[in-house]
Amino acid sequence: MTATLDDTRGYGKIFELEVMTDAKHQGEAHKKLRQRFSDLGIQPKSRKDMERAYRYYQRNWKKLIRA
Repeated sequence: MTATLDDTRGYGKIFELEVMTDAKHQGEAHKKLRQRFSDLGIQPKSRKDMERAYRYYQRNWKKLIRA
């Protein structure tokens, strides 16, 4: 399992957990990730929320990346 913390312009702070797996073990890996987020007291964002943030970034990226 890999953990990454990014502070991005546009999205803000993003904490990611990743597990490399094959299709056969995808369900097991997903369960493991959900449990780890729960152990950390973190509620993962929904796909809908992430897609909304991405659309906002696409429309405003020039303004967001200015230093």
